[in-house]
Amino acid sequence: MNSWGRPLSPPILRDAPSVGNADLETNKAAFPWYYGEDAGGHIFTFGENYGKKVRDTSLSYLYAIGGMPASHPGVLPVRRFCSGVREYAKTAYGELVVPFGKTRQGKKICECDEEWLVWASNQPGLTEKYGTFFSAVNRWLVR
Repeated sequence: MNSWGRPLSPPILRDAPSVGNADLETNKAAFPWYYGEDAGGHIFTFGENYGKKVRDTSLSYLYAIGGMPASHPGVLPVRRFCSGVREYAKTAYGELVVPFGKTRQGKKICECDEEWLVWASNQPGLTEKYGTFFSAVNRWLVR
């Protein structure tokens, strides 16, 4: 639960990005935004996510941290990670995880029914808050 008593949104990716059956070192080199200690691999040293890696943190928390001044600890790694997710979502759009709701939260876009994705895409409050997610949903729907 977050500080408002709501369930935390899941991390935006359930599975680590990979280059086919490549080894971990190859994947680390290909996806520095996910694995790098200055991005998704950065470990928070403050707040409710103390000790967690950026990539394992709720999307809502990342949005809150990413909106702070760059001088705040953890902001730059969060921004690098989110930027990488935006780029990754252009081709791996079905891999992003639903960050909201009760019945589909935690499912990948590719695991959701099209009718629900269309409905969710027409909810302004959601599309404004989860822009990267809905950009991926739109790509999924037109594939």
